[in-house]
Amino acid sequence: MQLSGIGKWYRRITINIQGPNGLTAFRLVLLDDGHPGYIINQYIYYLVCMKETSQQKLDQSVRALEHLYAYTLARYSQGTLTAGAQQSLVGGFIDAKKHGTDEYCTTDMPHLQYLKGLGLNWKKIPNNSTIKRYVTAINDFDKWQATFHDAPRLNPSENRFLNAW
Repeated sequence: MQLSGIGKWYRRITINIQGPNGLTAFRLVLLDDGHPGYIINQYIYYLVCMKETSQQKLDQSVRALEHLYAYTLARYSQGTLTAGAQQSLVGGFIDAKKHGTDEYCTTDMPHLQYLKGLGLNWKKIPNNSTIKRYVTAINDFDKWQATFHDAPRLNPSENRFLNAW
């Protein structure tokens, strides 16, 4: 078992478990309060044991969700995540990935200046295929969560985001 400190918003414990395709590194995500994230860890179990997801795709999926969680806390920790903010959450996350944050932020667009004070220190991702992988992983989780937890969709207009990037 290995504990990884990923940032101030989450931690990851890696446990090797026997999956359908052999030994798999199972990521158990701990949230900012130190408690396991019930939904994300249930989703990880689903990917490993039910969908037989490859290690690479599992890592990409977990990383995308961890980063979305960190972005959400960094962006909305001082206020409420309103219905309007929920509708633009994935779009704002994509902007943060595309333009970078804090000292790495490369945009001067007035409506994106908040990226310069998030405390995430993300470098911009110039590769659109990487951004598409993030969005695809978020959309896959979003569909799963809506199906298994009857949750409202985070990104109901996913085609618009995928086509835009």
